Amino acid sequence: MPSLICPVCSSALKQSENLKNFQCEHLHLFDLAKQGYINLLLSHRKKSKQPGDTNEMVIARREFLNRNHYERVVNEFEILANKYCSKASDIAYADLGCGEGYYTERLHRLFSQNSNAVTTCGIDISTPAIKSACKRDKSIRWVVASASHIPLASASQDLASCLFFRFDAHEVARTLKTDAILISANTGPEHLIELREHLYDDVKTEKAETSFTDNDRLEHLYTKNIKHQIELNSHTEIEQLVSMTPHYWRAKPEKKQALLTLEYLKVSLDIRFDIYRRTSAL
Repeated sequence: MPSLICPVCSSALKQSENLKNFQCEHLHLFDLAKQGYINLLLSHRKKSKQPGDTNEMVIARREFLNRNHYERVVNEFEILANKYCSKASDIAYADLGCGEGYYTERLHRLFSQNSNAVTTCGIDISTPAIKSACKRDKSIRWVVASASHIPLASASQDLASCLFFRFDAHEVARTLKTDAILISANTGPEHLIELREHLYDDVKTEKAETSFTDNDRLEHLYTKNIKHQIELNSHTEIEQLVSMTPHYWRAKPEKKQALLTLEYLKVSLDIRFDIYRRTSAL
């Protein structure tokens, strides 16, 4: 069971005997949804009525990723996690900003197959994303919550991943045990460049995220860059890729419509993984 804490008072959450809800010592109660997830996102921490990915974006991402277009990316993610965090017999793993659970499930399966006793928690602010994630693996604890207020106990995780979103380094570090590992992934300047050239008249160079330095909490250990191209062989696949990115909302309708008439498109993936280690006790 993940070390969940109450989003109201930060005390430990315990599941009831009937398995239908979670409660803390101060009697704050949170029901388990019928799909199997728990919602720990407080209303005053929402920036909109339905924060995060929409249902349409979730469906597009799920179908696109299930076509294995990002197989090389997820394989590298598995290799790095296995290299830096496979020696422990018991692993507490949190995927922060987990989306619809594609990467979460893959890593959970990897550790389980390696005979590790793994406790996995997937956290995302999008309710549609978490509902979709529940369909992947019922043994994973899926949670609706903000990554800026992570409902996990301090120093409780052996591994955390933050893939393709900006995260609060101090808050993530709070949840990690000393010597625990954080894996982050960001897109580089050439990521989906061909797609962007179709969608915009003036294609701006996307500045790559730089590794942050936080000597008090996280030590940067390693960087791995992945650059290769994938082929999309139908307008359906192209539409799914557009729909799962912010470009769906940014691009002009006529540009999107013209792009979706294509039956083939080769696009570049430019991904950078960074490995960090929690250095000092909380």
